[in-house]
Amino acid sequence: MASQILPMVAAVILVSQSLWAQQALAQAEEPLVPALIIIGDSTVDVGNNNGLVTVIKSNFGPYGRDFSAGPTGRFCNGKIIPDYVAEFIGIPYPMAYLDPAAKGSAILTGINTASSASGFYEGTAKNFNVIPLSQQMVWIKDWQRQVTDQVGPARAATIFEEGIFVVSTGSNDYVNNYYLNILLQEKYNQDQYRTLLLDCTIGLLKEMYATGAKRIAVVGMPPLGCLPSQIKLRLGTNKCVDSLNQNAIDFNAALKVEVDKMMPSMPDAKIVLLDSYSYIYDAFHNPAKYGLKKTSEACCGTGTVEVAILCNEASPGTCQNADEYLFWDSFHPSSKFNAGIARYFFDTAVKAFGLVRKQK
Repeated sequence: MASQILPMVAAVILVSQSLWAQQALAQAEEPLVPALIIIGDSTVDVGNNNGLVTVIKSNFGPYGRDFSAGPTGRFCNGKIIPDYVAEFIGIPYPMAYLDPAAKGSAILTGINTASSASGFYEGTAKNFNVIPLSQQMVWIKDWQRQVTDQVGPARAATIFEEGIFVVSTGSNDYVNNYYLNILLQEKYNQDQYRTLLLDCTIGLLKEMYATGAKRIAVVGMPPLGCLPSQIKLRLGTNKCVDSLNQNAIDFNAALKVEVDKMMPSMPDAKIVLLDSYSYIYDAFHNPAKYGLKKTSEACCGTGTVEVAILCNEASPGTCQNADEYLFWDSFHPSSKFNAGIARYFFDTAVKAFGLVRKQK
């Protein structure tokens, strides 16, 4: 009996030592980068819209039903992409700029200025009385001022230069503005509107660089025609809307050209374009590969049109297990899918920026 127990004890000790070693190593590592700064729309908003006079909110159930803090203003059942990326980096979740607690040491590792329903085009945010990117940049500069006041100019400059600035927006410029706005369609054809959005995007990137940002990640336009809301409103089938997807493809290709043209004027900076289109499109058509069962309909309500106030506790038919779904509501991914695409984005950025985690 003793001869059997000793190997078991030894195995337990080895496992315990291994876990202790892993924990000690994690504690000995510095965060991969000092800060994560988020600009954008509902794909990355963590609650800035909560206090605004707008219908574009999600600070109520069933939003947040699988999140430890409950409904916070995240358009998801659980964590969204910035949450996972912050975990991978090794820092706290960047707080919403309008959160009363977003001050002092709590903001030294980043800030989140995203506002749901905003876009690259200023008029997109105005349609819903939310915060446009121009005002988000004002908030970013105010955050930088607060950080500088706390740690001094030299340390602050390091935080800004070594931190990662993430831009995630653009979908609303199409699905919640251009496609619905007859006056905008009369003023701009699709090529002209794309050029307008590109001008806004490049202007934003130049302004970010001027504030000291050296590492910028821009999330590309997703397959707009694969959103459950667009499928339902335009086709009523389980297939993506090809024409909408083509607009996203064209925008992403044009953005790459413009960024490549701009980079010689920013020799000490790196801009990474994150390909959300390919990842989401592949998941939509190959759900089993991603551990999913449903892709053309969402979890909340009927899974076709529900979003914001239409996705509520009284919505009939809301699924029990959101992990089986690509989309939580008719516009936004489920928390499980967010985890996968966040890892994909993170790995892409780490390689592109040449990041290596340092020991303390």
